[in-house]
Amino acid sequence: MQRKIGILDFGYYHPDQNNSIELLNFTFDFVKRLDEQGFSRYWMAEHYNDFCSWTNPEILLTVLAGMTESINIGAAGVLIYFHQPFHLATSFKMIASLFPERIDLGLARGNIQPHMVKHLTGNSKISIRALKNNEKDLLNYLFNHKLYDKNEQIVPIPPYGGSLPNPWTLGSSTKSALNSIDLNTNFSLSLFHENKDLGSFHKVWLEYNEEKNKANANHLAGNVAIQYTSISDVKKLKLFAEENKVSYNDKNSVRIIGEPNYCEDKLNQYFELFGAEEFIIQDISRDFNQKNETIENLLKFI
Repeated sequence: MQRKIGILDFGYYHPDQNNSIELLNFTFDFVKRLDEQGFSRYWMAEHYNDFCSWTNPEILLTVLAGMTESINIGAAGVLIYFHQPFHLATSFKMIASLFPERIDLGLARGNIQPHMVKHLTGNSKISIRALKNNEKDLLNYLFNHKLYDKNEQIVPIPPYGGSLPNPWTLGSSTKSALNSIDLNTNFSLSLFHENKDLGSFHKVWLEYNEEKNKANANHLAGNVAIQYTSISDVKKLKLFAEENKVSYNDKNSVRIIGEPNYCEDKLNQYFELFGAEEFIIQDISRDFNQKNETIENLLKFI
């Protein structure tokens, strides 16, 4: 089986080492390098936290797609509860038409801090229950849209006849996995958004693939997202682990953080255990040199 490696980036900078502009400039060169070296995709998360270099990555997606040749570029994920589905459909349909077959649209059901709700939606309070249909509404706008509504009024989502984004659903549970099948989207299983052991995540993956087979939905792709940081200098590795409050070279951890040989061996074990064609790597380091070292380590899998 061909092995693929993609990258998920939260866009966090290190306040003692760099700033948001420096991280953005690093990202432009970083993604061009990923493209040249054969990585499968580069995903940008949407977050509203301290030290983030972007919140909604829509504009950056277009820039990065224009700077690269073949790598898939995507948002993973768009916080679907806090966006108007029609707006998302118009934006991503346009981007996907400009860069055919290369734009991924990942849908995440993540929440945000209460004070941010008004800034994103214009309302002080919002009913999550009322937004449960946002996923289906967005996908209908993209894949089942008719130019005229039931009242024969035009509802344009140009351009017409072009490419559409590749839809993904992101999650950590069996419920999320089965929801992706119902929505007819690809599925990315995150091993770091819930505090579960590896066996529990593996069970979700097995149940997902079993249900996908039953539903004759094997046209849908799936991948596994993990946290992975490889650092060869043991002193730097120890300092990194202390700063981020994580263990390293830990055989019992779901994360893969440690020296290069340990990271390579464990990722090989994950490929064999899950039988997945593609893993998505979220490097928790905010140091540019360390991020480059992790990429060098991952080249052995491409």
